[in-house]
Amino acid sequence: MSYKNSYKIARNYDKMATWDAYWKQLDVEYNQSLEEGLDLEKYKDIITAVQKMENSSYKAAMSDVISDIILNAEMREDFKYNEPSDLEGIRALRKP
Repeated sequence: MSYKNSYKIARNYDKMATWDAYWKQLDVEYNQSLEEGLDLEKYKDIITAVQKMENSSYKAAMSDVISDIILNAEMREDFKYNEPSDLEGIRALRKP
């Protein structure tokens, strides 16, 4: 019998050091992701609203949702660079 999926470990945001909290760098991550060509413009208002929230476990939880959005965002169609992040993609673009 496996207990692997029988419970979920939740982060304890109240005990997390503020310097370790993702929401402290949310604006930096958002702007950097835009520069990397990710299609995130539609989330700007949500990200701004979360940044204005009082520091709390709710803000941290919302920041986790935004983190998932950023990690799974698609590239903008008009982005002029093709910069793969996987090793095979990088090798494919190398010049001999």
